[in-house]
Amino acid sequence: MVRQSSALVIVACVLIAVCTGRRAAEQPLQRSAYVWQRQWTSTVCEAIAASSTELDGIVALGAEIEWNGWSTRVIESSINWAALHHFRKCGIALRVTPVTNPQQMQQFPLAVVAAEARKLLSKADEHGVSAELQLDFDSTVQNLGSYAQAVAALRGKLQPTRLVVTTLPAWLDSEGFTRLLNNCDSYVLQVHSVPLRTAPTAWKICDPALARQWVDRAAAYKKPFSVALPTYRCIAGYTPSGQLLGVTMDAVQGRWPPGTKLHEVATDPDEMADLVRDWRKHHPPELREIAWYRLPVATDARNWRFTTFLAVANGRRPHRQVDVISHGENLIDVAICNNGEADERLDVHVLVDSDQSAIAADALNGWWVEQHEKQAVFTTNPGETSQLRPGETRNIGWLRFGAPAKLQLHLLRQ
Repeated sequence: MVRQSSALVIVACVLIAVCTGRRAAEQPLQRSAYVWQRQWTSTVCEAIAASSTELDGIVALGAEIEWNGWSTRVIESSINWAALHHFRKCGIALRVTPVTNPQQMQQFPLAVVAAEARKLLSKADEHGVSAELQLDFDSTVQNLGSYAQAVAALRGKLQPTRLVVTTLPAWLDSEGFTRLLNNCDSYVLQVHSVPLRTAPTAWKICDPALARQWVDRAAAYKKPFSVALPTYRCIAGYTPSGQLLGVTMDAVQGRWPPGTKLHEVATDPDEMADLVRDWRKHHPPELREIAWYRLPVATDARNWRFTTFLAVANGRRPHRQVDVISHGENLIDVAICNNGEADERLDVHVLVDSDQSAIAADALNGWWVEQHEKQAVFTTNPGETSQLRPGETRNIGWLRFGAPAKLQLHLLRQ
């Protein structure tokens, strides 16, 4: 009986372990998003409130520490703490700018980072917000061991607050990565970046195939983690000889020197939707959350619209529908309307067939028009990178006829 009882206990333990493992693998992925604005305007707060029923958590940029290797400057965000009450899970991000000289890592500003972290967490506590701290620093691979030591020291100063670190795919094969994971409570694997060292035509902010590989490699470390996926697009400026001048991401495009060649790269919502769909069906049990960089705000210049974000976050490709419409009797205005869920690049031909020839036609800024007897063709100017947001309508030109005309409108992609 003793042996039989022991056997039953062993079998029961095995079954519990198997069932527990299965539950972990089938655990739904949580969803969070970053708020990276320094100024929390009413529009930012509105976006946070609108997302509260769709997201499990939010991570707000609390401050950025500009560090050049010797001196530091702290730039804090004007967080509206009341807005964070919409979420049961909150994180405060502390960004430390990377240095270019590896030797400067020995002077990592731990005291400044710890003081600012305690200050931010104290503010959160004063406003009734329970938050973890997320440290964002792009260490070089060769300095990862030193960075792990700094993280361990910071964790000791902040306990019992949870300390989360953002990590890069380049770190996954480093010996220092294990030390880093041992010195934090959790981590975020960032699988998006602006690949400045590749030709602009080969840019991809997030490669789904690589993202899948990196997540599987991260899961092998057997520590729970989140994966950060992008929502943004950016524009790079090059000299005529091909030298990179700079990249515009979150801000409004700055002034470029004469002759600058611009190249835009955007996160593909269809690819991200497929990635989310696949992970929702099957993902490593260590992967617990998808963290979106960044929460769409209505005033964003280069980010998805909220309707795009909702579709992709649910693992569904955004519906696309671009219609050509006309209004007026004579003049007749021609316009394009985006009735879909994603931004549309206006790189198209609009064909206007009529039962008579137009006596006059003109195109608006960014377009040109050609007339061919009973047809007018409106075309976007070469090099135009204009985007049409979901729900937006844009006039592209007009036609005048000698008598009331019947029109047929068609849209062709270039």
